[in-house]
Amino acid sequence: MQSLHVLLLAAVPHAEQQATQSNRTAAARLRLLGRTTNVSTAEARLGALLSDPLGAAFRQAIRDLGAALFAMDGTTTLMRYASELLLDMAPAEFAARANLLDQAWHGLGQAQDLWIGY
Repeated sequence: MQSLHVLLLAAVPHAEQQATQSNRTAAARLRLLGRTTNVSTAEARLGALLSDPLGAAFRQAIRDLGAALFAMDGTTTLMRYASELLLDMAPAEFAARANLLDQAWHGLGQAQDLWIGY
């Protein structure tokens, strides 16, 4: 839990800084790859990594910890519990933290028990 909290302490301000930089659009990231159509998921991830390596590292670390929580009991129950605690730890950052967790954990789980981010 502490690891996720520390990651979010660094990831939230970083994400807010990135959001304010107008030159960090999705189209600009894709142009780094040399094309704007028919981009695979792997290529889109590479574009995100090239344009924001620190943010990509934060997202991957948060995702890996979410996957570890899921693996502990095979359900999203521990993930949900962890997210509730993490959101309560910093009420002023509730929306930013919820957004980062949802984006990083989207699709984790299995069939009837998936984490679906917004």
